[in-house]
Amino acid sequence: MASNVNTETIPPQSLVDCNYFMNRIKCYYGNACRFRHCQHAIRRTQRCAKWPNCNNVKCLYRHPSIVPKGWKPVPLPSANVFTPSILYSQLREHKQKSSENVVGIFWDLENVQIPRTQKPFDIVQRIREMLVIKANLQEIGFTCYCDVSTISQINQISLIHANVRIAHVPNGKPGSVDRQILLDLDRFERAHDPPATIILITGDIDFVGKLSDLRHQAHFHVIVVHNKSAKEELKAIVNAYYSWDLFTAPDKVLYLNDTLDTPALSPGAPASSKMDNFIDSKNLNFETPIPVINASHEANYSFECSVCTRVFINYDALRQHQKAKRHLFNC
Repeated sequence: MASNVNTETIPPQSLVDCNYFMNRIKCYYGNACRFRHCQHAIRRTQRCAKWPNCNNVKCLYRHPSIVPKGWKPVPLPSANVFTPSILYSQLREHKQKSSENVVGIFWDLENVQIPRTQKPFDIVQRIREMLVIKANLQEIGFTCYCDVSTISQINQISLIHANVRIAHVPNGKPGSVDRQILLDLDRFERAHDPPATIILITGDIDFVGKLSDLRHQAHFHVIVVHNKSAKEELKAIVNAYYSWDLFTAPDKVLYLNDTLDTPALSPGAPASSKMDNFIDSKNLNFETPIPVINASHEANYSFECSVCTRVFINYDALRQHQKAKRHLFNC
């Protein structure tokens, strides 16, 4: 019978049963669906004997679809109708928005080791304070990768107290830790949409290719915390990079060019004298994080000594320096 039906004798859509409704699947159109949603017909298995010539919308029997191949129903005029394609686009848009403030932190502990004079708990809190909390990001994971036999039990307990997951990688073959980190980076890429943030603590040049793909092809925001042995290529392919000393050496002298590395201050920009960018951090307290100082806004955050032209990040540090060096002066 279906083969004899042409487009001129096709019954109105209001007389044809909705396939979703008849199969007890939620119809995305709801009450706006142009097909028939009959509560009586859904309980029956018999087809209407008069169909497709039955014109009773409230017929108690089924009116299955008998349209010929190639015929398509007239699209709904309203743009606000909830369709499966709209559902998918809205879910994807929601996922992208929810990934904007997501950050995952990966620590190559084999390459960037814990200083003997520092506690891992303190280092982790500084990283979170400066790179996660200040940036208003949501941390979804902080993982360090190493062979647990190479770190002391005290450091392991300190990492656990800092809520850092220790991924044990047996030191059997060279590059085992790198492969595990690359595997977890792939998982992060599949689980989250850009522009999520990835923080990798490493100085290994082997991650250049993966980080370049994450930034330029997948459009993630990539940050590297590097040690002194890191190559310039590793810094050049990421969105931002920071020196490991910024988080591990609060009692040492820090320099802007060494600690607050950004692409704007990366190699290629004119290098200023380290004495001009000097920061005295002898009494620096990391409970008050160092503000990120850009070259164009450095004057707004610096306090210069009028005797030796040294620059300090706050007024208290300047006064301490003047008292210690007796660089006092009268206005």
